[in-house]
Amino acid sequence: MKGLSTKTSLVVLALLLSTAIGMAATVNFATLESCSLPVPSGPPARDIDTMLLAHLDAGGRFNADYARFQGLQLGSWAKAAEGRFGAGATAPADNQWILSYSGLDNIHAPRGTIELWVRSLPDQNIWADGRDHWFFSAYANAASYPGRTNQNFRLLKSGADNSLHFQLDRPGTTRDQFDLSLSVADLAPDQWHYIVFSWDDTPPGHMWLTVDGVGTHGVMGLDDASPLPGFIYSLNFGPGGAVIDEIRILACSLGARLATGAAAPNIDLQKLLQMQDAARAWVDFLVRIQRDGALPMAVNYDTGFDLGNPFTMRNDDSASGLGYPFLWAYRIWGDERYLRAACRLANFYARAQFPTGGWSQTFYLYPDGTVGQPWKVAHFEEWTQSNGIRYLAACYQLTGLDSYKQAAVKAGEVILRAQDESGWWPWGAPADPANDPRAAYLKGPTLNDWNLNACIGDCMVLYHMTGDQRYLDAIFKAGEWIISAQLDGPVPGWAAQYDMQGNPSWGRSFEPPAVDTVFGTYGAGSALLMLYDFTGDERYLQPLRKHLAWLQSIPKDKKGWMWYAYRDWAPEENKASISSSSASLAKRFGAQLPSKKAQSGIAIKTGEPIVAYHHQMVPVDYPEVDCYLKPLNGHYGSRSERAEEWLANELKLRDEMGPIVPGWTGPVPRAERERVRPTPASCAEAYNADAAAGALRQLEEWMAGTRGNRVLGADGNVQVNRGSSAATTTLRQLALAYVALSRVSPGVVPMYRAPYHTGNFPIVDPACDWYDLPTPK
Repeated sequence: MKGLSTKTSLVVLALLLSTAIGMAATVNFATLESCSLPVPSGPPARDIDTMLLAHLDAGGRFNADYARFQGLQLGSWAKAAEGRFGAGATAPADNQWILSYSGLDNIHAPRGTIELWVRSLPDQNIWADGRDHWFFSAYANAASYPGRTNQNFRLLKSGADNSLHFQLDRPGTTRDQFDLSLSVADLAPDQWHYIVFSWDDTPPGHMWLTVDGVGTHGVMGLDDASPLPGFIYSLNFGPGGAVIDEIRILACSLGARLATGAAAPNIDLQKLLQMQDAARAWVDFLVRIQRDGALPMAVNYDTGFDLGNPFTMRNDDSASGLGYPFLWAYRIWGDERYLRAACRLANFYARAQFPTGGWSQTFYLYPDGTVGQPWKVAHFEEWTQSNGIRYLAACYQLTGLDSYKQAAVKAGEVILRAQDESGWWPWGAPADPANDPRAAYLKGPTLNDWNLNACIGDCMVLYHMTGDQRYLDAIFKAGEWIISAQLDGPVPGWAAQYDMQGNPSWGRSFEPPAVDTVFGTYGAGSALLMLYDFTGDERYLQPLRKHLAWLQSIPKDKKGWMWYAYRDWAPEENKASISSSSASLAKRFGAQLPSKKAQSGIAIKTGEPIVAYHHQMVPVDYPEVDCYLKPLNGHYGSRSERAEEWLANELKLRDEMGPIVPGWTGPVPRAERERVRPTPASCAEAYNADAAAGALRQLEEWMAGTRGNRVLGADGNVQVNRGSSAATTTLRQLALAYVALSRVSPGVVPMYRAPYHTGNFPIVDPACDWYDLPTPK
């Protein structure tokens, strides 16, 4: 900012604040009581709650020893002095402030604790001189998001009563100012005094103020309608005429330190710090590589440059979790920087939509900020619509910004428009709504690549966000189609894709018209299981029992394949069609082309396990099977080893429990779904299982620059999607520990797992009861 220097600006600010002191009026607390805590005998150490720590021992350099974001001292007027432990900092009596630091992410406005040591300069007594002295101020900026307020903090000694006052202002709210005070007139000026002040906005709200371990606690009387505070842009410490030392800012209130009773959970705090540093390093890295809100799939480790030209952002299943670390990090730590990064990504999704709504699988971001999409189709497969809808919905849940809701609903209209009246969805919908949404690639019903499951999950999100009955109706229409799409005859399953007449059809050259035990068994099956869990209607399980009976009847030596013929095929209707692309893929994966005899046609029997390539099916024991199997396995896969076991277990579970919910620690009867809400005890148990060890190792290898691993390849390129996956796993583990230690609400841990191959909708709102649905008519 041009004009005033940093130091001059702060002095002017201090004069304005000192004018405000005389105008402040104390507001009575709902409850006021005494409190006490131990006085430390040594300098403070960094722990998991530490946001800023300044020992002030560097001999005139007063940068913080640790800061969550920026630890540089703002200004240069402080000078070194003998401190409580080592050196300290001081300034002349006519200076309001001794030190200032950035407030961004170095203080948690809704909840926190600040502690420091203070001693008067020789021949001065700041405690009883009848003058005002400022110890701390922090002022919030509520301009970022609606629903925020300017929550301002002040710690000062008033000359009028020689008392120390901790004041918290919430302008424009029902209770807009709180003032907690302690008399300090009798404090010895030549001794060090340990000052701690703390706050917690969680209704009913609490404030604490202690000097040398003795103080007062007030209950503020806030209600649930109290707006969130805005982020704080500067932290100013004083007072002039004194020496200060050992400043520490914590992201927790004194409530946890003063609590008695239950023993603290047995959690390795050093390991927790290690995880926190690795996860924060990744989220900070994501913030740095964002471009106009978008995130690349890969960047060079040494330069940080993305590898796209133009900048390319993927939008398929490989990119579904790119921005999840922003959401987890904000919910755990409350750092506004991470919320703003999440909102930038949501803003990108909003402006990258087709004019009629929805997204394709790739975005091009050009230097002028415009966004291009190479395909004019809003894909439903591979979570393409889910990525944008769910991220927009998550940012709407965090901020309340209606623009995010409207952008998600705009994409939701594409899903509703493209659904066939009988309940199925095609592979994608043309960006131009005047075109038939079933006019490209897979023209008919599609289960392939979790197409239908993703649409069901998106409708779940949109229904809970809007209450629009059309989304709930769409889910149950899809269920009716799944029941009707089960094939008749001796192989009662589902194909991955169908033609417009409802017959299994070819997709790509290796996606045959056959019963599919991945997208059919798991895809259709999981959707029917979810609908049963919603309704308790046995009708949704009957097709699955029929399907399981067939799976169990397959001869042992024929089990575990992905596709089975649903009817006989004569040789003349099962000929190869070798294209240049299928030939090049076969060569790439070390396979010969099939013989002329094989190409001319192969007979297939009903129920026979098959593999496919070149738009031709062959039995798995066919002499030339490697011509088909090698490229198939290299690109796609041919086995589904556990489909039978999975379905048998799911049906048995419901036979024993009835409708269930997929709780985060395991299934629970739907009628008892409140049992799945996380608690500190259950989170401690889950944290100690150490499920994030592998993910933490991946992040630490990336931090160390170790090449040739999952996140940082041997080519020196960082795979951003894989790093975000590792960070998400690590952050989830951190959230468990923070809940166990009562640092955050259990509501940051999703009460449900991401169920039924419908994608991760619990990330949108972890505390939402997604199964709180009306019974369909």
